[in-house]
Amino acid sequence: MPEPADRMKTEQHIWNEGSALERFGGDKDFLREMCQIFLEDSPKLLRRLRDGVQRGDPEEVMCAAHSLSGELVYLEASPALRAAKQLEGMGSQRDLNSAAEVFTRLEKEIENLHLCLKNFTRDSS
Repeated sequence: MPEPADRMKTEQHIWNEGSALERFGGDKDFLREMCQIFLEDSPKLLRRLRDGVQRGDPEEVMCAAHSLSGELVYLEASPALRAAKQLEGMGSQRDLNSAAEVFTRLEKEIENLHLCLKNFTRDSS
């Protein structure tokens, strides 16, 4: 189990809790609520995105990635946001040639983010 300082450093790479908290006016309860919403909504958005990539549907990829990006911005989750924005751009450009690879990276980033957000919501209770 990583030491708390190591965990914070690792988690800050995945999401910036301090900046996210600032974005929500320092209201930790509101941030916790937004984290819960993301934990519930993001699997649906990932399914839509996966389906769009598998079907080669640039519109669906663009729309699902855009929705996911909007949530990631508020959580200050830069690595996942970069991948989602890249997929959104691919959909917009109607070029999904490397979308499967980017989606795989996004999925891993979201998985890591979920772990951090679960820790945050549990630690904040």
